Amino acid sequence: MTEASITALGNLRTPNSFEWYLVPFLALVIYAYSLEVRSGHWDRVITGIGFFGGELIWEMFNALVLHFTQYAALWTVSGKSVFLIFVGLNVEIALMFALAPLALFNALPADRGRKILGLSNRIVIPVCFGLFCVMVEILLNRWGALAWAYRWWSWPNVWLIIIAYSGPFTFIAWFNDRVSLKNKAFAAAACWALAGIGFVVFAVFLRWI
Repeated sequence: MTEASITALGNLRTPNSFEWYLVPFLALVIYAYSLEVRSGHWDRVITGIGFFGGELIWEMFNALVLHFTQYAALWTVSGKSVFLIFVGLNVEIALMFALAPLALFNALPADRGRKILGLSNRIVIPVCFGLFCVMVEILLNRWGALAWAYRWWSWPNVWLIIIAYSGPFTFIAWFNDRVSLKNKAFAAAACWALAGIGFVVFAVFLRWI
């Protein structure tokens, strides 16, 4: 097992590293969603909440990689954090993912048919968001805050990481444009139900993650 994995497991869901900067960060997320509610953008709110539920499922999958390999997850939080939810997800990253969908929706033009360099803005902008996130991950890895243990999921082999970011961003841009509010609510509820079941099974009962 890698050193980063051992460190992450030692810090997993321990309340000993609280920092007060968590409070204004949480307030920022609440404020951002309240602005969308005030504007009547319930589609964005529900899609954002559903996206976050999907992110929790993805992070549980990553934690299960560590459990089954007994070596390393695909990505591991190896630096200091306020609270480590899973081996690859701390509260700081979680708050970022809570805001990311709203940032994407505000960056997308109202005109779905508008082209950027001859390509659909619903592809170019989400892919750019994904590339930016990958750049941030590379910096975090260089700073020792985020560990990669596998050669095929590490610099310079970052294609899978790009897909892991740009794919979901592209999907939720399409999803928010094309899916009815009712179906968005159903999908969000399904994501959170699956995330809740996964946590109870794999974290509470089996203690695998």
